[in-house]
Amino acid sequence: IVSATYQWSPDGSRIAYMAGQINQCANIYTSAPDGSDRKTVAVGKAPAPYAGFIRWNASGTLLAHFSDEGQGVGVAIRTAAPDGSNSKVVSLPLEEGEALMPKFLWSPDGAWIAYLTRSNGGGGLTHALYVASADGTFSRKVRATLDQYFELDSPIYGVFSWALIVE
Repeated sequence: IVSATYQWSPDGSRIAYMAGQINQCANIYTSAPDGSDRKTVAVGKAPAPYAGFIRWNASGTLLAHFSDEGQGVGVAIRTAAPDGSNSKVVSLPLEEGEALMPKFLWSPDGAWIAYLTRSNGGGGLTHALYVASADGTFSRKVRATLDQYFELDSPIYGVFSWALIVE
């Protein structure tokens, strides 16, 4: 068994982690710091290239992770409560030739998730910025073509940027 990643909840009361076999989709769990009270968030959903990325929202009420949704959908971003309940896909279906970048970012208030995609079309490699509500009720492409790739967690992309994206 390989443990790909872990992350403490904002209040330190739980830890989220992924575990699975090499080259297979990982399972996602949460537990108390001493390993007790283990809850399964997702079984066999975290795909290998994306398996190292799981994040809590600021209040610790939701986890977001990449999920292999299977034929016709592919990799998506999914949110769930720390006990695995209320699990839902929040990212939009990808366009042909488009792929999720292996990172996303929660908004400071925990209501939104920003994510990037890449595509290699006739005009070369391009990136697009998307935003999705954490409850899965809203998702849209914010910027169809970015001039260059940027890191979502860079200092430039902070609270001020969230205000521009969501408004």
